[in-house]
Amino acid sequence: MSRSYGMTVKIFGHNPEKTQDIIDAVLPEWNWDGSDVFVQEEGTEDEEILFGEGMDNLCGGESEDEFADRVAKAVMVANGGPCEVEVGAICYEYIPSEIHTRDEDFWDSLSESERKVE
Repeated sequence: MSRSYGMTVKIFGHNPEKTQDIIDAVLPEWNWDGSDVFVQEEGTEDEEILFGEGMDNLCGGESEDEFADRVAKAVMVANGGPCEVEVGAICYEYIPSEIHTRDEDFWDSLSESERKVE
Protein backbone atom coordinates (compact mmCIF):
# COMPACT_ATOMS: atom_id res chain seq x y z
CA MET A 1 0.00 0.00 0.00
CA SER A 2 1.23 3.47 -0.86
CA ARG A 3 0.51 6.55 1.28
CA SER A 4 1.13 10.13 0.19
CA TYR A 5 3.37 12.15 2.53
CA GLY A 6 5.07 15.47 2.90
CA MET A 7 8.43 14.94 4.61
CA THR A 8 10.82 17.44 6.11
CA VAL A 9 14.32 16.81 7.36
CA LYS A 10 16.41 19.07 9.59
CA ILE A 11 20.02 18.21 10.32
CA PHE A 12 21.81 19.77 13.28
CA GLY A 13 25.42 19.47 14.42
CA HIS A 14 26.79 17.98 11.22
CA ASN A 15 30.34 18.43 10.02
CA PRO A 16 30.19 21.50 7.73
CA GLU A 17 32.88 19.98 5.54
CA LYS A 18 30.48 17.10 4.82
CA THR A 19 27.50 19.25 3.81
CA GLN A 20 27.51 18.28 0.12
CA ASP A 21 28.10 14.61 0.96
CA ILE A 22 25.06 14.71 3.27
CA ILE A 23 22.89 16.38 0.65
CA ASP A 24 24.02 13.86 -1.97
CA ALA A 25 23.17 11.00 0.41
CA VAL A 26 19.71 12.30 1.33
CA LEU A 27 18.40 13.34 -2.08
CA PRO A 28 17.96 9.76 -3.39
CA GLU A 29 16.03 8.72 -0.26
CA TRP A 30 12.93 10.79 -1.11
CA ASN A 31 11.44 12.89 -3.89
CA TRP A 32 12.85 16.15 -2.56
CA ASP A 33 11.71 19.23 -4.49
CA GLY A 34 14.90 19.87 -6.45
CA SER A 35 18.57 20.17 -5.66
CA ASP A 36 18.18 23.62 -4.09
CA VAL A 37 15.86 22.32 -1.36
CA PHE A 38 18.60 21.68 1.15
CA VAL A 39 19.60 25.06 2.46
CA GLN A 40 21.81 26.01 5.35
CA GLU A 41 19.88 28.00 7.92
CA GLU A 42 21.23 29.97 10.83
CA GLY A 43 21.12 27.93 13.99
CA THR A 44 21.90 28.79 17.54
CA GLU A 45 25.47 29.55 18.60
CA ASP A 46 26.58 29.81 14.97
CA GLU A 47 25.45 26.24 14.27
CA GLU A 48 24.32 25.65 10.70
CA ILE A 49 21.15 23.67 10.02
CA LEU A 50 20.45 21.76 6.82
CA PHE A 51 16.78 21.69 5.84
CA GLY A 52 14.86 19.97 3.05
CA GLU A 53 11.29 19.06 2.23
CA GLY A 54 9.43 17.09 -0.40
CA MET A 55 6.33 15.10 -1.28
CA ASP A 56 6.26 11.42 -2.24
CA ASN A 57 4.77 8.08 -1.21
CA LEU A 58 5.79 5.59 1.45
CA CYS A 59 5.47 2.23 -0.27
CA GLY A 60 5.82 -1.43 0.54
CA GLY A 61 4.50 -1.03 4.06
CA GLU A 62 7.37 1.19 5.19
CA SER A 63 6.43 3.08 8.35
CA GLU A 64 7.32 6.67 9.20
CA ASP A 65 9.80 5.36 11.79
CA GLU A 66 11.47 3.09 9.23
CA PHE A 67 11.71 6.02 6.82
CA ALA A 68 13.23 8.23 9.54
CA ASP A 69 15.76 5.48 10.32
CA ARG A 70 16.67 5.18 6.63
CA VAL A 71 17.22 8.93 6.23
CA ALA A 72 19.12 9.26 9.52
CA LYS A 73 21.43 6.40 8.58
CA ALA A 74 22.17 7.98 5.18
CA VAL A 75 22.90 11.32 6.87
CA MET A 76 25.13 9.93 9.60
CA VAL A 77 27.10 7.68 7.27
CA ALA A 78 27.71 10.64 4.93
CA ASN A 79 28.61 12.80 7.95
CA GLY A 80 31.12 10.23 9.12
CA GLY A 81 29.51 10.11 12.55
CA PRO A 82 26.52 11.09 14.63
CA CYS A 83 24.52 14.29 14.31
CA GLU A 84 20.90 15.13 15.05
CA VAL A 85 18.41 14.30 12.30
CA GLU A 86 14.81 15.45 12.71
CA VAL A 87 12.28 13.98 10.27
CA GLY A 88 8.77 15.41 10.10
CA ALA A 89 5.97 13.48 8.40
CA ILE A 90 2.57 14.67 7.25
CA CYS A 91 0.30 11.96 5.88
CA TYR A 92 -1.91 13.68 3.33
CA GLU A 93 -4.42 10.85 3.32
CA TYR A 94 -5.46 11.50 6.92
CA ILE A 95 -5.54 15.28 7.01
CA PRO A 96 -8.89 16.51 8.30
CA SER A 97 -10.91 18.12 5.57
CA GLU A 98 -14.42 19.34 4.95
CA ILE A 99 -16.46 19.49 1.78
CA HIS A 100 -18.89 22.37 1.41
CA THR A 101 -21.63 21.80 -1.18
CA ARG A 102 -24.08 24.38 -2.40
CA ASP A 103 -27.02 23.36 -4.58
CA GLU A 104 -30.47 24.49 -5.73
CA ASP A 105 -31.59 25.09 -2.14
CA PHE A 106 -28.78 27.59 -1.73
CA TRP A 107 -29.77 29.33 -4.94
CA ASP A 108 -33.37 29.48 -3.76
CA SER A 109 -32.24 31.11 -0.52
CA LEU A 110 -30.71 34.07 -2.37
CA SER A 111 -32.72 37.26 -2.76
CA GLU A 112 -33.41 38.67 -6.24
CA SER A 113 -30.71 41.30 -5.78
CA GLU A 114 -28.14 38.70 -4.69
CA ARG A 115 -28.79 36.75 -7.89
CA LYS A 116 -27.68 39.62 -10.09
CA VAL A 117 -24.12 40.14 -11.27
CA GLU A 118 -22.81 43.45 -10.10
